[in-house]
Amino acid sequence: MAKQQVATSPQKAPEVVESDLDLEFLKQDSGMGLEDLGSSDISLPFLNLLQPLSEQCNTAASTYVEGAVAGMVINTVSGELFNARKEPIKFIPCYYDRKYVEWIDRESGGGYVGEHTIDSDILDFCERDDRGIPRLKNDKTHMVVETAYWYGLFFSVENNSWSQCLIVFKSSGLKVSRKWNNSIVTSKIPNTDIQAPRWLYEYDLYVESQKKGNNTWWAFQPERSQIVNKKLYNMAKDYYTLLKAGVLKRDVKSEQMSGIKADEDAPF
Repeated sequence: MAKQQVATSPQKAPEVVESDLDLEFLKQDSGMGLEDLGSSDISLPFLNLLQPLSEQCNTAASTYVEGAVAGMVINTVSGELFNARKEPIKFIPCYYDRKYVEWIDRESGGGYVGEHTIDSDILDFCERDDRGIPRLKNDKTHMVVETAYWYGLFFSVENNSWSQCLIVFKSSGLKVSRKWNNSIVTSKIPNTDIQAPRWLYEYDLYVESQKKGNNTWWAFQPERSQIVNKKLYNMAKDYYTLLKAGVLKRDVKSEQMSGIKADEDAPF
């Protein structure tokens, strides 16, 4: 059972030492020594919306996270839980990507296989099952799932700071993704007819329950909030630039380890 670590002995406060280093001097060396870090060296947290079948909610599983229930959002790196049903997560979208992701289905052991570009012909090699899920014709255990990746900044109450993260939308979540993208595309710079950059506005991410037939699941509900300040604008733009240039990439191993499954949430 996964738990957040708790200090068991008094911690001595670090000694505060005055530095004679000038801020402008330090700015000249910003980022030096970090040039060779790649995606495999950095754990980019996924903000994973927990569903009834999510392994973090299963009290009998070794991957269970204490306090986790369906409808909560978990930071897959720190284990921080967000009850976004009551208090929204503050999120700034920075970069968007969409892929066809290939998985082994849960009944066959589950697991991430690979991905295909959205303009590939992978669906020509698939046929849909009774739930409408594309499966490879030559291996029905392999599912091909259209997936939208939202890279952004989120505010961690636990750390009182903004950090980079990634949110995954698939199956019924693609409807939320498309609607959100439409809102962003039609956003304007205030008092102009000029299209706003993706990261100009903060969004409040709420979570609401959804139902179809006998199935119940949870979905994000983003609501546009306020314009970001200059510091956050630059943080978001820098994140976008790294992703756009391919310097920073999603670590597929982290995706597999995050507990995200192709078939854990809503009916397709």
